[in-house]
Amino acid sequence: MASSASTKGHPRPSVRNLTHKYQRTMGIVFTGMGLATVLFPETALRLFLADDAYTSILAKGGKTVIPATRIIFQCFGSQAVLCGALILSSEFTATTFKTFGLAMIPYFLFDYWAWKHNFVSTLGAVGDGLGNIVFAGGSYLGYKALTKDGAGASA
Repeated sequence: MASSASTKGHPRPSVRNLTHKYQRTMGIVFTGMGLATVLFPETALRLFLADDAYTSILAKGGKTVIPATRIIFQCFGSQAVLCGALILSSEFTATTFKTFGLAMIPYFLFDYWAWKHNFVSTLGAVGDGLGNIVFAGGSYLGYKALTKDGAGASA
């Protein structure tokens, strides 16, 4: 007779469906934020950076971002797209959710520090912070669902 709890470290299908929703949300947000920086780097920089920080990266004439800054920002965005693609195409275990969630903590601290020192605009700090809440929250919920189900760290 089948048990209602997971067996041999595998979560029940209903739990796995739930954790896939958390993971899908995390992956979509990560990919979306990354694509915005890849496809619209100057707009993203303008919205994300505080006024003085933005002015400091403008090329001579003050109308466009220094090309090296733009390409570095696009590389940053492409890494976020890669991370989002990995999140969307992987099957997270309880350990993966836990590790990812804990790895998000420095990003909250960095956003606050960068905002406090006027490098990042309020919109940039709040926008990135909301993304970080999705990642940390999804990680927490995924971890709790898998460990509550008895699938453990090797689910």
